[in-house]
Parts: sequence; C-alpha cells; structure tokens
Amino acid sequence: MSTAHAALLVGGTGRTGARVLEQLLSRGVSVRAIVRSADRLPRSAAQDPRFEVVVADLLSLSDETLVGYVRGCDAVISCLGHVLTFKGIFGPPRDLVTAATTRLCRAIEAAQPTSPVKFILMSSVSVNQPAGRDTRRGAFERGVVRILRWAVPPAKGKGKTADREAAGVSRPE
Repeated sequence: MSTAHAALLVGGTGRTGARVLEQLLSRGVSVRAIVRSADRLPRSAAQDPRFEVVVADLLSLSDETLVGYVRGCDAVISCLGHVLTFKGIFGPPRDLVTAATTRLCRAIEAAQPTSPVKFILMSSVSVNQPAGRDTRRGAFERGVVRILRWAVPPAKGKGKTADREAAGVSRPE
C-alpha cells in the first residue's frame, strides 16, 4: 500500500465502520481492513482494487503481524464495537475497544513510521470531557452515563478509551 493516502480500518463491517469504509474509498484512499467476517462488507468495497481485506480476530493477531498491517498506513481508524446481544455485551472480550486501541497504538510505534500516523477512535458510547469538565450535560445526564459505564462493560471500556484520547494521551495504559 502506498503511504500517500492509506488507512488501516478495524471494525469495518458495523454500521459506522461500513460507512467509513465507503467514504474512504470514495475519496481515493487505499484501505486495509481487519474484519472478523467478510460477509458483511459492502459489496462495492469488496470489488474496489484499493481495498484489501484481512479476515482475522484483531486481538488474536501476533504483534509482528499487526505491525505488518499497520506499516504503510498514514491513518489507523477503529470503529470497533460490541454485537448488541446479551453475549456480545456481557461476554468476552469485555474490554474489546481498550485492548484493541492499546495494541494498535503499540503497533504504530513499533512500525517506526517516518511521518506521524493518525489514530482515529470512532465511538458513540458515553463519551465525556476528561476530568469531569463535561459542561454540555446536566447532573442527571452525567449520572445516567456513569450508571451505564458501571453496568454495561462495553460502555465502560469505550468511555475510558475515549476519555484518554480526549485528554491527549496518545497511548492507553
């Protein structure tokens, strides 16, 4: 893949990820996508010569393999989410977004790119301003978000990861 306009996309078969994939390709960006199943990929993307699909479980890839997939990309975009079923929300991996973000950021560093690589985390679950500075929400709404983060594992992981990114921390702990 060319380094001029190339992106690694994870979570490209979900509602948000499929739209991101189509937008990137429509703008001429080469896309390498790591997906668990190619069955849900948009048909238009599957036939695009700038599209490369890797069918794999991101968390099961070796560090070396993941670094190889990151190499040559100037952006890494995560649209990962949990399947909206009881098992998908409460079953393993409970920290999918946090674990994937950690691995992807480490892979970017290990690839030793010659220019900065953008990391984009797309999530719609319980994003707050860091350190409680969320002035857009009232006390009731902030309370509901806290309860969701406590009760629903994906919300907790996505929220923590998004809070770290919003605070300018480039690599999750």
